[in-house]
Amino acid sequence: MNRIVMILGMHRSGTSFLTNWLQRCGLYVGAELYGEDIGNRDGHFEDWNFIDLHRRALKEKPFEVQREDFDFEKHARYLVEVNNSSHKQWAWKDPRTCLLLDKWHMIIPDTSAIVIFRHYSFVVDSIMRRYKSQTEKKHFLVKAYRLIFLYWRKKRIYNFYLSEWIKYNQQILMYLKKKDRKDYLVVSLDILLQSSEAIIAYFNNLGFELSYTDPLTIFKPNLFAESISEKFDFRTDLEEKAKAIYSELVVLSRTNQFL
Repeated sequence: MNRIVMILGMHRSGTSFLTNWLQRCGLYVGAELYGEDIGNRDGHFEDWNFIDLHRRALKEKPFEVQREDFDFEKHARYLVEVNNSSHKQWAWKDPRTCLLLDKWHMIIPDTSAIVIFRHYSFVVDSIMRRYKSQTEKKHFLVKAYRLIFLYWRKKRIYNFYLSEWIKYNQQILMYLKKKDRKDYLVVSLDILLQSSEAIIAYFNNLGFELSYTDPLTIFKPNLFAESISEKFDFRTDLEEKAKAIYSELVVLSRTNQFL
């Protein structure tokens, strides 16, 4: 029987670090992976096949390759079959998975899942800092335009990313309600670092065959800021939703049955 893990979390929440670690513990996560960039110097650890599938399903691909009759289920089942035929235990990570969990639950309802979450302020701050870093690499005219755009639209931009954090994590919580409690873990970065041996034991108790590697050997504290770089004046209604979702994730993380 194949063992599959969906690695879930909003962008900039630690999903790449988690996937890198699980790969080092023996979990196959793909052969052709999305490599490094400004935001992830060690790489994203995302299988291009799943990225392409999700981009097509969410219509993120360029217009000329869009197809109204794109059959997500057909292509998703094919990827599952290909990976199952070659790997006894495997996983994939692409934050877009969170937006397609209803479809994935229909295709592989019994798969395991691990969710990593991060406070919304730190996620938004990380995205904004990455935007600024990417701007620094642009031609000076493009750089000037982006900085002016950011200056005038900053509040709208960071509230948009807060709404994205809400959307991704709402989808995760809705999905978890359909799962048996023993089939998923919810962790923060702190829990991951403090309970790493228990996490591997949890998966091995489910039938995986993972070998423990200390995540501290690959952990780079500078990639996870301990304070935000600026104070965000979030919309009150959005922040209230975000606080409620964050609290629910914290409660789930504290009630992991096997940690």
